[in-house]
Amino acid sequence: IIDDSSHIQSYNDFQYSKIRTHSEGDNQYSLLLRKLIEGFPTAKQALPQELQEFWSLRDDLYVIDDMIFSAARPLIPRSLRRGLLEELHVGHQGVQTMKANARRRFFWPGMHQQIQQLRTMQRNATALDATKWHHPNTWSHF
Repeated sequence: IIDDSSHIQSYNDFQYSKIRTHSEGDNQYSLLLRKLIEGFPTAKQALPQELQEFWSLRDDLYVIDDMIFSAARPLIPRSLRRGLLEELHVGHQGVQTMKANARRRFFWPGMHQQIQQLRTMQRNATALDATKWHHPNTWSHF
């Protein structure tokens, strides 16, 4: 546990108050925070099921002012993830650029796969919209 809030000040591009507010209502986040403070068990199976996805990250996670970080990136509570994915897509970047942008700013387990899924869904939706495009038949009045 690190008790140095100056570390957080370097993240001006993200709203930490929003993370803090949403983390308080996120059972997984609260449970993980408690496990990080108390110490991880020695076996993955000893973790509650909802925390097992963090097992491979356990040595990289740390806490600052009740916020969870890995490699200087905050863990995003589940309730904020979809919105962040949509914000990443607003720039209509390619999937690799979206992943790199996300990787620099924040993290959660499975983030890269979710970015890929979102991008695929959006491409499919765009392709579906393109098939609905109707060219008016300018000769129909003859």
